[in-house]
Amino acid sequence: MLRTVSLRTDPRVSQFPMGDYVWLMSEFATALDLERSPPLGKMPMLPPREDEMDILTPARYPSKNLSEEQQSEVVKSLKQTELTAWSGLSSGKFMAKAVFRSLAGKWKLERDLVSKLPSHPSGHFSGTAQFLLREATKEGREAEYNFLKGIGEHQGHEYLYIETGEFRADNGFTFQASRRYVWRYDERKDKLSVWFAKVDFPKMADYLFHDVKFKVADGEENVEGTGTGTVGWCARADHLCEQDFYDVDYSFNFRAVNLRDWRLAYAVKGPQKDYTIDGWYER
Repeated sequence: MLRTVSLRTDPRVSQFPMGDYVWLMSEFATALDLERSPPLGKMPMLPPREDEMDILTPARYPSKNLSEEQQSEVVKSLKQTELTAWSGLSSGKFMAKAVFRSLAGKWKLERDLVSKLPSHPSGHFSGTAQFLLREATKEGREAEYNFLKGIGEHQGHEYLYIETGEFRADNGFTFQASRRYVWRYDERKDKLSVWFAKVDFPKMADYLFHDVKFKVADGEENVEGTGTGTVGWCARADHLCEQDFYDVDYSFNFRAVNLRDWRLAYAVKGPQKDYTIDGWYER
């Protein structure tokens, strides 16, 4: 008991210091003479064996002598757990927040540009991309920012994205290149968005580039160039810049709860543009 209590302040402690959470719950239930209740409804099927998800929570072990109010709280807890599971697996809910949280820090960036027009040479960019976390700013979203401030809610967080490196064109010409964006996550709407940075004030957002729209994952994916064992989530976006249309594809590959690597690809077409960009981000 003393060892368990001491683990509460140990920075190395895992979520469940006992190790086997399922076994621990089973032992507690046996000692307290509690039976595990079934799920309230049908749960998602999980690959590869297509077994039904069986989430273990304390609410699955109700006392035999609950009051009506207590029983209502048990049902409420189980409904919330099961709804969270269905939302995460069938609608892409929580993915925007998971991606946003995991972007922080520095990434190695390799990007290919393939152009069909001689005025825009093809080539390869090699460099780094940094996501610098900061308090959310109001530029471009003044109404929402002021509303949240007015009701006393936190305005959220965002990243200043800074990309630097060298572009080597197929014709042999090389030059240093840099660009900046602002990445924002809206907690209330569970939405991830990318904003252009102002030219004269590169630390400030200018206007919306696109919203990142997540698609439901198909499970285990082995995306070329990323290795195996990652779970891939795809997203799409688009942007119309006067007469130029940007068709955007994202692929985020997770190992457990952290991004292992991700891909950002553009297909740009317009009167004066016809090229594709394909970039990989790795730690």
